[in-house]
Amino acid sequence: MTRRDRDFSAIQGLAEAGLLPSSLSGDSTATLFRPDAPLTREEMILWKMPVDMRQALPTATIDSVKQTWGFQDAARIESRALRAVLADFQNGDQSNLRRAFGYTTLFQPKRSVTRAEAAGALWYIGFQGDGISAQEALKGSLSKP
Repeated sequence: MTRRDRDFSAIQGLAEAGLLPSSLSGDSTATLFRPDAPLTREEMILWKMPVDMRQALPTATIDSVKQTWGFQDAARIESRALRAVLADFQNGDQSNLRRAFGYTTLFQPKRSVTRAEAAGALWYIGFQGDGISAQEALKGSLSKP
């Protein structure tokens, strides 16, 4: 992504805030942001949960994700994404994974998300009831002069 891309400043800001994995956050493998590459399920939750929680993600293990979500393929989830997956479970009915994928015992972490699944995750931003839905945001913008 070049500095001339219209989304550069937003993406750079997320990286500088530590919300997207980057060399700034100590992730030496995240040196190239590819906006046109498919977004995987584990990337989606890894990027979304820090925005929802606005605090550090909890420590997680494969076993803790297996016990909470029941994912048979928890061992296939990258270690840095395990924390986001576990934190999302703590979000109850507002869980991104529940809204995007429904009930499932296979997370399929490397599978690309569809636009509908991404929209399901983005529909609500916040944690444990402290947040705003897309519907509420639209109502707020329509009621302002």
